[in-house]
Amino acid sequence: MSTAVTVTINETKGRIYFSRVLTLGSEYDIGWDGEGEASPSLILTNPLTDEVLAQTDEKGVLKLNSVALSNFFKDSRKPKTVYGYAYDDSVVMGYGNAIINYTPLSFELGDDPELSTGLSDAIAEHVADADNPHNVTLAQVGAAAAAHTHSIADLAIYAPDGTEYRMKFKYKGGKLTHYYEEA
Repeated sequence: MSTAVTVTINETKGRIYFSRVLTLGSEYDIGWDGEGEASPSLILTNPLTDEVLAQTDEKGVLKLNSVALSNFFKDSRKPKTVYGYAYDDSVVMGYGNAIINYTPLSFELGDDPELSTGLSDAIAEHVADADNPHNVTLAQVGAAAAAHTHSIADLAIYAPDGTEYRMKFKYKGGKLTHYYEEA
């Protein structure tokens, strides 16, 4: 028996929202709201490792019985937050957080999920491509050139309220010390 869960896609924000908290070992019939003409799939991943924990099958059922998901709860029984991605034709339509509760009830472990669309391989290949496939410049990402220098006057920190503090140096008691002064 599966429980119905509605996943709402807000495509303008690229976000998805779940209608309920999920539970380890359960099965869910995933219904979509806001997907337009698409027939998306849902994938849940470990937010720390990007390991696939669960994904919908060809009938749109999400089974939370994978070995990977069970292992995800080995260190703690507290509810866990995972990343959920709605995708169709290898395009991520939105992502969001899903909460999964632990259950002490026994259930049959299934096979670990795998992406059948090839999306996982495509993402891995793209991330591994170190030849700058998008031709992004250092200036576009705000990065400094590999060879550059700073003067002591350039050293600054910014408080959460945006206040800038510059590092200053002076000799005090025969020793070089530093302090910060509001700029």
